[in-house]
Amino acid sequence: MTTRTRELEAFLSRGGSVCPFAVRSYRIYAMAGAEPRLDRTLLRSAVEKFAKTRGKTPSGAMLVEATHPPSDFERTQTWAREVFLELMACFGLADGASEAELSAVIDGQVRAMLFDEQEPRRPMLGCGAEPLFAICMSPLYPAAHPRYAPHAVVVVTWQADVAAVHDHPARAHIRRAMVREHGFVYDADDLLLPLPSERDTQHRS
Repeated sequence: MTTRTRELEAFLSRGGSVCPFAVRSYRIYAMAGAEPRLDRTLLRSAVEKFAKTRGKTPSGAMLVEATHPPSDFERTQTWAREVFLELMACFGLADGASEAELSAVIDGQVRAMLFDEQEPRRPMLGCGAEPLFAICMSPLYPAAHPRYAPHAVVVVTWQADVAAVHDHPARAHIRRAMVREHGFVYDADDLLLPLPSERDTQHRS
């Protein structure tokens, strides 16, 4: 476990994340560089371990850290998108798809969708027939922001686990944090949120 991984693990273990469910999750870590395809072997191993957490308690979470932490928002955004696309390939391979089939879909369709700022559709990850959430957390956000983490990381969780606690009081807590730190209740499905603007945060002053 690297120093950054230990710092991220300590942050989650002590309840540093605004999400109260993070502290109780079973966490699987992996690393990815600027070209995640070069890390496919490690990412596939993490994907296979994560797949075994389906329906288990505690809830499973896969965390992909940046080998070389991106220095700004644009680099973080590019890195997170590339990780997402490689994870899509890894989950597809684990489900029995061929590399040729995956390349045709991911490089031919999904990449353009993911990198188009005006595209209203959002590609989703899946494991078997189960949909997944994938979000990027980063130290670029304010410390109390729901997407803050001490290091850039893409977090993958089971949608079913999130849905199971839909009416949990903690959901209201997270929504309040969204408004307080970001200015509004944003779409939690977004892989990477824009940084809160000055206008968004005026209400906190």
